[in-house]
Formats: sequence, C-alpha cells, structure tokens
Amino acid sequence: MKVAPSELQIVLAILRETIPGEEVLAFGSRVFGNAKMTSDLDIVFKSPIDKTQQLKAAFDDSDLPFRVDVLYWEKIPESFHKNILKHCEVLQAKS
Repeated sequence: MKVAPSELQIVLAILRETIPGEEVLAFGSRVFGNAKMTSDLDIVFKSPIDKTQQLKAAFDDSDLPFRVDVLYWEKIPESFHKNILKHCEVLQAKS
C-alpha cells in the first residue's frame, strides 16, 4: 500500500480507538499503487454500528497529509462489495 509507515500507524491507531476489533479494508489507488501525493485513502469498515461520522472526524483531526474516505459496508451497493473484495488490503482484522 502506498502509505508511509508513520502515516499507517496514525490510521491504525484511529481504527483501534474508534472501532476496535472490527474489520477494515483499504481499496482504491493507494492499494493499487497508482496513487499520487494528493490521493485519498479509501477505506470501508464492517461493524454492527455505523461509526462513519466518528471515523471521519478522527481522520479530519489527524496529522495525515491526505484525506481518508470512509465508507460503511452496510450502506454501499452489493455490487461494490465484489469490486472492493477483489482489490483490497486488510487494515484491521475482525477479532
């Protein structure tokens, strides 16, 4: 994934704090490897509770030099699920 190790640590810390133990997948240009410096990080999370707003706020308040686009698995079309699952990286596994 095209994210600096220090940036990845920030992302993972926010995920652990906001949605501990829930599965989070990264997809899009930063996973494909064709991201530019200004490209956002696309993530989708699976959780019984929609915490999209909390995650967005945490990422907005972080020191990350890029935007994080947060999607909730239950609110995206099923056809999009297949595309994400074909080309994704697990950021946080379900525990």
